Amino acid sequence: MKRCRFEDIDIRQCCEWPVNIEFVLSEPCARIASELNVPIQAAAGLRALLYSWAAKHAVEADGNISAFRVKTIEDACLWDGDRGVLCMAFRSAGVLSGDPDDDTNPLAIVNWSTLVSDAFDLIQGIADDNEE
Repeated sequence: MKRCRFEDIDIRQCCEWPVNIEFVLSEPCARIASELNVPIQAAAGLRALLYSWAAKHAVEADGNISAFRVKTIEDACLWDGDRGVLCMAFRSAGVLSGDPDDDTNPLAIVNWSTLVSDAFDLIQGIADDNEE
């Protein structure tokens, strides 16, 4: 299968983030689950919501989401816990980098362009499988 490049993808096609068993059982989801004391399935859902929201807002290849407030990001993930806790868990798990309170170290989704390319490839693979 040909690998898609971030630049060639209409990112809005990834608004429904694909989740498979590898995604759920990944180290970031395990770390989020541990940080928040929630089941790994819930952690995977929170992470998928973050990525779906970012795709919907067409976040650029660098993953920079510093234009958005922590409240906006957490609300997009349907987080109903204490403000800032979810973003802190994402940072501890390596899903986000940077600091929302530091303009010199902007909040960003780690490896965003690779994540989008992988998601698009997965979506295309599912679509191709359904056509057969």
